[in-house]
Amino acid sequence: MDYKGKHVLCDVILENNLSNEELERIIEEGISHSKMTVVKKVSVPFEPHGLTAVWILSESHFTVHTYPESNYVSMDCYTCGDEGSPKGAMDHIVETLKPVKADIKFLLRGTV
Repeated sequence: MDYKGKHVLCDVILENNLSNEELERIIEEGISHSKMTVVKKVSVPFEPHGLTAVWILSESHFTVHTYPESNYVSMDCYTCGDEGSPKGAMDHIVETLKPVKADIKFLLRGTV
């Protein structure tokens, strides 16, 4: 099987936490910047803090999970075709966030 999927995983440590709204705006800029299309978004804030959000994309999905008590954000973006650039989206988001530390992993999927 030839692979088609591209999966980017990203862990960042921020100097300061962002509001859920600001983080979601930055992610949506990254998705748009990389020529992917949002079909639906589900965002769940947690008390006393934290966020899990999923953007269903025409190309597949983008997720984020935040842990404000540790200034930690976990993200992933998967596409199952040639459309869009999950790596481009993640690079744009990380550049905008200016984290203290970032770890980005790129995987090719479907290589069974």
